[in-house]
Amino acid sequence: MAYKVVSKANYWNIYARIAFTKPDVRHQKFELRVLLKHPDNLPLLIINAHHCMQNGTFKFAVVLYQRALERMPRSAFLHLCLGLCFLQLSTVRYTQRPYGHALEAFAFFHRYRRLRGDCQESMYNLGRAFHHVGLLGLAVNYYEKVLQLPPGLHGWSHQGTTAHECTVLSSKVIPCSIDQTHPLDLRAEAAFNLSRIYLSTGLSGVAQQLLRRYCAF
Repeated sequence: MAYKVVSKANYWNIYARIAFTKPDVRHQKFELRVLLKHPDNLPLLIINAHHCMQNGTFKFAVVLYQRALERMPRSAFLHLCLGLCFLQLSTVRYTQRPYGHALEAFAFFHRYRRLRGDCQESMYNLGRAFHHVGLLGLAVNYYEKVLQLPPGLHGWSHQGTTAHECTVLSSKVIPCSIDQTHPLDLRAEAAFNLSRIYLSTGLSGVAQQLLRRYCAF
């Protein structure tokens, strides 16, 4: 069945939901067999890259994501995935150039930000990346931006971002009330991570204020 609909992205979306819900080595073998026959199939490239990322084979994931990026050079999602791969490569023990991989990671992250726009999602992901490598001052900066932005893909425009790159941006911060029921609201997650950073620096009072305001239901 899959061989007959190999060019249909919707079928691969359904397959990916099943394959990642119930991981099985047979799924990966099947994907590799199909990919060998259809090396330019975009959904298969991404699915195989996800599996490599999941299994910790980050170098193979980088190769597959880069092949997918050649097909979709303006994909914010693929830039994010490549940034995550290089970030993981920079922190594993066997890597020979950790600082080089870290620089590559943040180059992809900032490209992702320009393509995605300044929204809660992009600010949180950048903050989490800096938090992961221990650059707490930069992480705090991005987490605080998450708290200033409303849920969804709205926010302030970024200098150099064109309308073609991101059409969902507004020109200023949109004031809004705290809506903890919004499915895309990341302020609770950002506030929790901020509270961990403040606790580690001895600012327990500020941490408690953040938790009471954003994380208490």
